[in-house]
Amino acid sequence: MRESPSLEIFNALSEIGCKVSYHDPLIAKIESCSKFPELVGKNSVELQMASTFDATIIATDHDDIDYNEIAQSGCLVIDTRNALGSRSLSPSILIKA
Repeated sequence: MRESPSLEIFNALSEIGCKVSYHDPLIAKIESCSKFPELVGKNSVELQMASTFDATIIATDHDDIDYNEIAQSGCLVIDTRNALGSRSLSPSILIKA
């Protein structure tokens, strides 16, 4: 696994005490991560879990993610990739970053 900005975000939020999960259809489990070894072993959660979160951060735009489900989840969405805007979706609470 390459050292992506998503890992930086995951680690920073974890360090300040946030409970962090991730969904990635391409990476089911973080197998290796030299920069953040404490993330090794974390598993991708089902996208349907988004409705149970306080917030969702879109840090990578994957074509095979149902962004409508995220938009309808009811939680705060922080979209760093314009993944929702490029698909004409608008959740009730959106921060474009």
